[in-house]
Amino acid sequence: ELANGQVYVLSNAWLHGEANHNPEEGTVDLEFHGEEGFYQ
Repeated sequence: ELANGQVYVLSNAWLHGEANHNPEEGTVDLEFHGEEGFYQ
């Protein structure tokens, strides 16, 4: 879910690269690749 309340859905998706996280800020940088995506 995005900050504006929209939800983005990926189909047949995978994590590309590494999941970099910052435990002090509670954030994670992720890059997904997928075959199909849409907003709900």
